[in-house]
Amino acid sequence: MTTRQSLEHPIRHGIAVAMRHGLGRGLGFAAIMALLLVMSASARIAGAENLDAQGSHGYFPAWFKLSFLDLRKDIEEAGSAGKQGVMVLFSIRGCAYCKMMVERSFKDPGIEAVLRRHFDVVHLDIRSDLDLKDPRGRAMMVREFAKREGASFSPTVAFYGLDGQHLLRVVGYQTPERFRVTLDEVIAKLARAGRLPSISERAGDTRAD
Repeated sequence: MTTRQSLEHPIRHGIAVAMRHGLGRGLGFAAIMALLLVMSASARIAGAENLDAQGSHGYFPAWFKLSFLDLRKDIEEAGSAGKQGVMVLFSIRGCAYCKMMVERSFKDPGIEAVLRRHFDVVHLDIRSDLDLKDPRGRAMMVREFAKREGASFSPTVAFYGLDGQHLLRVVGYQTPERFRVTLDEVIAKLARAGRLPSISERAGDTRAD
């Protein structure tokens, strides 16, 4: 489900309920429109809170995914797309090194190609109080999850396999050169566990000229 679909769903549901119970005749067109406007505003607020929890500060590339705030669902979606797991970028608003890592490392053509092939990428704000479910379905606030995962500082990057198992964590800014090594390590770990058909693609082999 896309972000737009997730926000529109409660509105479509409200229309269906109104029509099913014949509320159109009792309330009148103006009343129904007022109800829908309230529902739409509520959906936008919920979406804005979701985006804020994920640290959407304007510099993330379009191929980053909007988390469900349920990492089991994020991982399930990645598996359905033929990928090997999820990478979580833990960040905070105004973090200069987070922005630098996104713009210099994640937007590097070679690194981007490997990330997009093997992982869905989501981002979470380590200070958020919104509710989240971890890869095993346990409920907690985003900031509690970040602390538990060793993401007390930003940026922190964590990789999770399709079984929800933690694969690797790196703390702090990583140059493109260093992050290629990190990606190679994660891919090698997946290959050793038999979770990749081959290890023919490595981050170092796809670097841009």
